Amino acid sequence: MSRLALSTSWNIARHKDAQSLIQEIKLIGFNRLELNFTLTKEMVEGAALLQKKGEIEVASLHNYCPIPDGLTPKIALPDYYSLASLDESERKEAVKNTKVTIDTAKRLNARVVVFHAGRVQMPDRTVDLIKLYSVGKKDEPA
Repeated sequence: MSRLALSTSWNIARHKDAQSLIQEIKLIGFNRLELNFTLTKEMVEGAALLQKKGEIEVASLHNYCPIPDGLTPKIALPDYYSLASLDESERKEAVKNTKVTIDTAKRLNARVVVFHAGRVQMPDRTVDLIKLYSVGKKDEPA
């Protein structure tokens, strides 16, 4: 098996439980994985059980993992609660849920936690850049 780890974000949209999610990852040759930020508590516990059985190794978690209480996988984003928020209540939620992720990582012996410390508000130019690229103007300014 590879020493590389594959994130569950690769195939999470196709699965509702940890067993099938992880089985697909194992079928392509990975037994080390990152638990991504859209996993429910039940899925994280399913992964923990598979790790306890020696079937997988959890290399890392992507904050927030598991998803915070009250959120669904469809709206759970790594910066749903921003650690850099100017709003104190949002920042407190971010810290509280980051602690849950860190505690989960410790329990699963994951050595890495990936997190987003904040974001810069700026216009999204991605669509403009894609349009330029599609008409052969990849080297021109947006």
